[in-house]
Amino acid sequence: MKKDSELAKLDTISPKDLLDKPMIISNQEMVKNGISGWLGGNQRALNVVATYNLFYNAKLMCEENVGYVLTLKNLYNESNDSPICFKPLNPPLTLRSHLVWKKYKVFPIYCFFKPIYKLIHAFTTFSADTKNCCIRI
Repeated sequence: MKKDSELAKLDTISPKDLLDKPMIISNQEMVKNGISGWLGGNQRALNVVATYNLFYNAKLMCEENVGYVLTLKNLYNESNDSPICFKPLNPPLTLRSHLVWKKYKVFPIYCFFKPIYKLIHAFTTFSADTKNCCIRI
């Protein structure tokens, strides 16, 4: 959300806070189902003005005052000079994510795309410490 929005003043965001606000949500069914459960089974109560596949696109829409974005924590690196901020949901909404690839797959991208390799390594390292995540290597 934009740092100057009315919800940015709150410590946490509840379902009732979002019911009359323009919302930008992920286009994934798993996420839509999770949001519906968090809202008490009534996703149609949300005023969904846009959906996104990549958070970057949702961030741009948020910066242009299209609406409020529901996204995963730590997907956005919030800085002091950023026009948007992240607020946690209350009650918390937790969803499972999976990173899947072919068994015994050799990733030649390491040679060309070190940041992607580091991201995959960081994700698998983080996931190994998380009980609720299933990763098959």
